[in-house]
Amino acid sequence: MYAGHSVGVVVPAYNEAGLVGDVIREMPDYVDRLYLIDDASTDRTWAAIREAAARRAGTADVDEPGETVTTDGHGGTVVAEHSPETAASAAGGGSGVVTTPSVSTAEPDSTGPTSNGQVDARAEQTDSQHAEQVADRLSAAETIGEVICLRHAENRGAGGAIKTGYLAAIDDGVDIVATVDADGQMNCETLSELLDPLVADEADYAKGNRFHDTEVLRNMPPFRLTGNLLLTGLTRIASGYWGLRDPQNGFTATTRETLVEADIGTLWTYYGYMNQLMGRFSTNGVRIADVPMETIYDKEESSIEYGPYIRKVSLLLLRTFVLRLVTKRGIAARTTAACYLGGVFTLGASLLAVVRGDDGGVDGWGALVGVLAFLVGIVVDAVTPPGVVRWEDR
Repeated sequence: MYAGHSVGVVVPAYNEAGLVGDVIREMPDYVDRLYLIDDASTDRTWAAIREAAARRAGTADVDEPGETVTTDGHGGTVVAEHSPETAASAAGGGSGVVTTPSVSTAEPDSTGPTSNGQVDARAEQTDSQHAEQVADRLSAAETIGEVICLRHAENRGAGGAIKTGYLAAIDDGVDIVATVDADGQMNCETLSELLDPLVADEADYAKGNRFHDTEVLRNMPPFRLTGNLLLTGLTRIASGYWGLRDPQNGFTATTRETLVEADIGTLWTYYGYMNQLMGRFSTNGVRIADVPMETIYDKEESSIEYGPYIRKVSLLLLRTFVLRLVTKRGIAARTTAACYLGGVFTLGASLLAVVRGDDGGVDGWGALVGVLAFLVGIVVDAVTPPGVVRWEDR
């Protein structure tokens, strides 16, 4: 518990056998539940997770897969079976055993938010649906002390692993759900700095910000820095959080209610899931806190294929932008949409005039009007709540 709030931490892991154990070991004692998601790794990640979980629980060893063992006083058990039926049984509830989440095996058709009525209806069906749905995704489900270990039967990407962990935490009723990468880049001792804005009720979602000083920028690999700055700009436009920095940061914390309202079950499962989430949060009026953090660049290697990444995430950001303008309510939101639409129409007409070779300078005036319309839209968008709190200024 942290300041009277239960805390769960989701740790997605893919081929992180050398680093994930340290992340588990360094997690603060106030964390109530740890959700380790092995995304069908091809190395010893699953074994490393179980070994580190056993050490954290005070158990010297873990048994070989296929056995069930009572661990510590938390009432946790270890169940390492490699069939969907046994995974569902392990996740079926009981003291210390994870209640598994409902996760769709297909990409969602829509990236938009759902209404409160849909959220309430889905919440009522949660308990009866989760175990069966997760059974189709998992090859193993274990609980060792407070560590819930879930292993995907096939690789589902970073977003897919986060989604599995999020829904498990939602089903467990954890008050605050954090995410920490398994590559050792994040200092787990600073997790409390993400929790503070939430327990103070000054934000609904807190995220790390690596770009808070020039020293951090100098230490980040140049190619990664360039990509992050570009994605930051595009995400600001798509989400409407114009004060947002470092949206790709995987060091986050949010309330359970915020996740339920964002309809996590239909979350994109590729790397762009964070960018999509920002758009949903904006539509739902979620307050965001940017919290300075330190980052360690050492032995980790990125598994991103940048060609497909740029193509897929760019399309996702465009869809997120359009859906935000369509679904967000209020005079300011409608004004923003009208200005953006007017700017696109006017600029398009101006370009068409240039292509056709029309005279009279109409194309130049049209371009000017289009640019001004965009600028007005940006200004209105930037001052429309919700906003981003710079936590270092508090």
